[in-house]
Amino acid sequence: MEKFYNKNYFNIKSIKDIINNLTTNSYFSYEYKLNVLKNNWEKIVGEKLYKQTEPVKLYKTTLYVNCVHQGLINTLLFYKDIILSKIQENFKERIVIEEIIFKFGQITDRDKL
Repeated sequence: MEKFYNKNYFNIKSIKDIINNLTTNSYFSYEYKLNVLKNNWEKIVGEKLYKQTEPVKLYKTTLYVNCVHQGLINTLLFYKDIILSKIQENFKERIVIEEIIFKFGQITDRDKL
């Protein structure tokens, strides 16, 4: 009966521990960070680029961004350092992005959101 009431027997964790486990170097961590970036994307790149680009994947320290026009990719390469610095400025060490890869692809129709 003593084991039944022993807190360590069940290995009970606090909600804080569970959330920390979900947001540290796992699949959930990348998905969580990607959603944070998506939710703040307009603030990072501005309204005009927000309508033409969308972060679609985060793997380790590389962010993949879809663009609606292939010609826009070359333009974005010039803005890459500015976008990286804005991410760093807004998220400090919580989200570390060292590389951005722009590619041609579909984005979510934001008018329907």
